[in-house]
Amino acid sequence: MLGTDDPVLRYRGYVAILVGLVLVILARGCDSIGGRNVARLQAKYRLATTDFDEKWDSEERDVTRKIDAMMSSTEPGQVDPKLLDELRKQQSTLATDRSRERRSLESGKWAEMRHDADTAAARNNASAYWRECFFVIGAVILAVGLVVMSVTTPGPERWVALVMLAIIVFSIFVVGSPWLSSMDNALRH
Repeated sequence: MLGTDDPVLRYRGYVAILVGLVLVILARGCDSIGGRNVARLQAKYRLATTDFDEKWDSEERDVTRKIDAMMSSTEPGQVDPKLLDELRKQQSTLATDRSRERRSLESGKWAEMRHDADTAAARNNASAYWRECFFVIGAVILAVGLVVMSVTTPGPERWVALVMLAIIVFSIFVVGSPWLSSMDNALRH
């Protein structure tokens, strides 16, 4: 058989398998991290706006609760007009302060967060091209390493290499799950 006793070729096969596996794993890992980063940036913006709204809603509810408690606990003629006016002014001031702070955040800190969240998917898709290239190169190098190992190793190692090669060829080229998942991610964003 061709090259059966060539230790240099066998060593190169091992190196090809190792390099191919590293490239494939790195490409898939980076792809996963890229998707998580998109979700993280979008969630960060939503959390900032939600926390802001919850803070101000809580303060407004407290003032409204005080007004309602004052109105329900006393007779209509016995309500302290000064205290009621002060609470209503506080209610009005809260609405004004909330609006002012929201405009300030929307033009400052939130603008950057919103921009990052809005462009995260596009940036991830632009980088996905290179991750796919590394995946394809890694898969080819891995397949070449397995072919070399199936030719240069005797007995069970040869069969293990051939079975692994068959699995890789089937999963990549027949089922196409790496290709389909990448295209699906690109179409969704």
